[in-house]
Amino acid sequence: MPITTKPGRATAVSLIIALAATLVAVPASASTADIPNFTHAQDTSDWNSDDKGAEATCPNGTHVLSGGAWVSDGAASASGDIVIDEIIPSADKVKVFGVEGNSTSSSWTITAWAVCGTVRGAIRTRSVETGRYSPPYHALTVTCEPGEWLLGAGYELDGARGGARMAALVPTLNSVYGAANEQATTYPLDWSLRVYAICADEPPAGLWIYSETSPSSAEPKRVEAACGGAGDRQVALGSGFEIDGGVRGGIALDAFYSINTLARVETAEMHGDDREWSVTAYVICAWED
Repeated sequence: MPITTKPGRATAVSLIIALAATLVAVPASASTADIPNFTHAQDTSDWNSDDKGAEATCPNGTHVLSGGAWVSDGAASASGDIVIDEIIPSADKVKVFGVEGNSTSSSWTITAWAVCGTVRGAIRTRSVETGRYSPPYHALTVTCEPGEWLLGAGYELDGARGGARMAALVPTLNSVYGAANEQATTYPLDWSLRVYAICADEPPAGLWIYSETSPSSAEPKRVEAACGGAGDRQVALGSGFEIDGGVRGGIALDAFYSINTLARVETAEMHGDDREWSVTAYVICAWED
């Protein structure tokens, strides 16, 4: 069973290619002024077995370019027990929250991650929310205003409390598509999905999207998509992901963030299902110098 009913990866990639064709308008003479003060900020929660959040704050004078999060139980990841319920960007902060999707007595942490910097022109955070009810899945697209360009994305599962999991957060150069699934069709509570897009009215030079897809198998996966094409020195601004296959709602997102020149996505099976599935990581990049 597909993890969600949504446009396939071929459709998403076609959209990226179509939008990328407009990059001829992006300034060709990049300089270090394109993304000054490029840095990262993070904050890690307490170590316990409670639902919890964290908040990463960018340094003064910088703006959130994108957000991310990861959960840990002291090993490589929290092995599918924890749901990253929200990654909410604002002007200077990224707030994240994790809930226990499975009953577990193990202690764990969640880390909020912010990519920070400044770009020419204004940066605005836009969002759209689905209705609040209990469907098998929610899906929507947030589009930047005409003339704006996407830097990063986020999401919020409101009311799900671990009963739904993100299946996709797929960026194009001016929009982001988000989808989430209930873990089971019998989940009784109403919930909604909100997707955030961080948009800039002047794109950094060389703005581009790369992706990498894992093999299809039934095991936890870590996928990295790297910046850099044709010898360009690029930095990673934002990231995205798409889970394809497996049991609907049965794959947990353990990590989703961009750092330096790559984006990293880590996933795990919640129920140990033996159906094959794959993960695609997306990274939004721009020239550093």
